Amino acid sequence: MVYQCSNYEFEDVIGQVDAADLLAPSLPEETRLIRLGRRAVNKARRSLNLLAGMTMTMNPVTVDRKYDLFFAVFLFPAEVLYLNKVQGWREQAKQAACFLGEVWTKDAALLRQYSPLLRQFDHIFLHIGASVSLVESVIGRPCHLIRVGVDAIRFCPYPDPPARVVDCYSFGRRSKPVHEALLKLTGERRFFYLFDTVNNFAVNDPTEHRRMTAEIIKRSRYFTAFKHNLNASHLTGGDEAMGARHFEGTAGGTVMVGVAPATPEFDQVFNWEDALIPIPFDAQDMGSILAELDAQPARLERARRNNVLGALRRHDWGHRWGTILEVMGLPPLPGLAERKNRLESLARLAESG
Repeated sequence: MVYQCSNYEFEDVIGQVDAADLLAPSLPEETRLIRLGRRAVNKARRSLNLLAGMTMTMNPVTVDRKYDLFFAVFLFPAEVLYLNKVQGWREQAKQAACFLGEVWTKDAALLRQYSPLLRQFDHIFLHIGASVSLVESVIGRPCHLIRVGVDAIRFCPYPDPPARVVDCYSFGRRSKPVHEALLKLTGERRFFYLFDTVNNFAVNDPTEHRRMTAEIIKRSRYFTAFKHNLNASHLTGGDEAMGARHFEGTAGGTVMVGVAPATPEFDQVFNWEDALIPIPFDAQDMGSILAELDAQPARLERARRNNVLGALRRHDWGHRWGTILEVMGLPPLPGLAERKNRLESLARLAESG
């Protein structure tokens, strides 16, 4: 699914900088009727908290050699059930850690259901700061805050910056009033507004999709980025957190406009001027807002360059992997240093203009 592509990108970068084997259970062939029936049964079991009986119809994979580290990437807590299809993972690994994406403070009961599997990990990494103490208390394992990242090399517009032919790009979570105001602009002037027309869709290839996303962002003047709970408080329980959009927009060198999460970490992570230019979540005068910004070309150029620099020097997935290795007490391999050198070379290009 489209929302999983960022995590696949993380795994791809790990594979590029480390001696890693990808242990992924494969999908079996099944008819549409069988698939729908299985999903219905699993949904019923989930609603009744009968997780032990849920079926993950994946062909199992066996871990047949010793490893220094087993590292699992999960977006939602329910995905830990896939561990049942990776046979021997705990016995063959000296250490084990996992990355848990979306875990909110309202998910305490859900975490307890999956705790037998999660307790097999030595360390757990989370990107939602509000949940760190909760997960640590429920699971009883050291938990660490680690931010979302991005393949900053793929998203970087240097060394040959393309023309920014898209006036504004929006995908994923958005504000309805802002979206309608931008749509209105397309009928009033020559304004290229690129946006989603589908929701929660499957992609043919996650790597290709990330490449396409990066190429569009590199060609966009403005990029909308909104916090998680802007219109999804039923999912977040009101927790504030940074999403992937903020990292993707900076890496591509756009001018980001939107609503930042009300967390002190946001200003620490994006600690440069105009990393995100705030607009009201119900802004209906996007024409005048963007016209005012367009009248400040030096400011926009500085914002774009600083965004690229911040991503290259702080927010690449390689930086996140280095942090994880440090916590696990494992030395990085030369591939990580080579990637960081490449990131710094691009940063110097960006500084020179």
